[in-house]
Amino acid sequence: MDEVGRERDPTGARTALRIVREAFAETRGKRWRLLLVAFVMLCVNFVLMILWVKMASQQAVNLDALRPFYEVEENSTKSAAAGGGEGKELASSLWELDVAGELLWDVSTVMAIFLFSKAMFFLQGGGQHRRGIRSLLKECLSVAVAIVVWEVMGNFVLGTLQANGFQDLSRKFDAAFGYGYLLTAVVISQEDVHYFSAVERAWELAGQKLKNVYVVGVMIILVRAALEIVYHLLLKYRLVYHQHHAVTTAVSRHDDTTADVVRFSLVAALLHVIMQSFVCTMVLALYRETRNNNRQDIRRNDAAAHND
Repeated sequence: MDEVGRERDPTGARTALRIVREAFAETRGKRWRLLLVAFVMLCVNFVLMILWVKMASQQAVNLDALRPFYEVEENSTKSAAAGGGEGKELASSLWELDVAGELLWDVSTVMAIFLFSKAMFFLQGGGQHRRGIRSLLKECLSVAVAIVVWEVMGNFVLGTLQANGFQDLSRKFDAAFGYGYLLTAVVISQEDVHYFSAVERAWELAGQKLKNVYVVGVMIILVRAALEIVYHLLLKYRLVYHQHHAVTTAVSRHDDTTADVVRFSLVAALLHVIMQSFVCTMVLALYRETRNNNRQDIRRNDAAAHND
């Protein structure tokens, strides 16, 4: 079946359309709850982005150098490096922004998938949503541990592939499994599996649908690239903030106004919510499809055993 499927869909386009269709179907009858989750995540992303911008301002990095998804413009590093001792000190401190940004993005995205998972499957699971505070804390701790384990394992595999010259394979691996920790969060949320068992279960589910996982990863990359284009268009027409300097001098010595910080943070938070909503619906659709296929296989095996 897999070989036939690859022959009929060599590019994965049909698989992508099917997953999008299934994800859209999953939202039927639940869209008000999902909109509420999206609004909550908009507020969360707005607050986190303001904190990140404030952290950047303390390191003399202005809005001209910052981008959505907690990225710092590469030109800012080059400009800082060319600015003498002070510039080198600034460039060396930018890694703190990168690490903090990656952490904030992971935390907010995990929070989004957790809330989307609860909202999407609220009416299923035999009242699993009525668990107590202790169970919720256990789930949160399990998600934190699972993320660390998944990231360590993923970075180890990615680094090994790159060190051995498999650059193309490493990019495919990152596209396919870069958001795998979200699948772990869904497993913890829905299957009452915790800690290392949740990571093992997520790897098991991902391994059953490698092509679908890779297709979802590619779609996520394309959507993010599209949102970055939208941001640059908004920036071009000065709808994000008023640029004080040319792009070639991304790191500059000026104070960003409060209005600029709020407007930039709001635009970035909106783009983050759009991205996270797409990512979460795709991951949840992939999870549901894999679970349904497993159940169908179990029924077929039981029926075959009964007939024998």
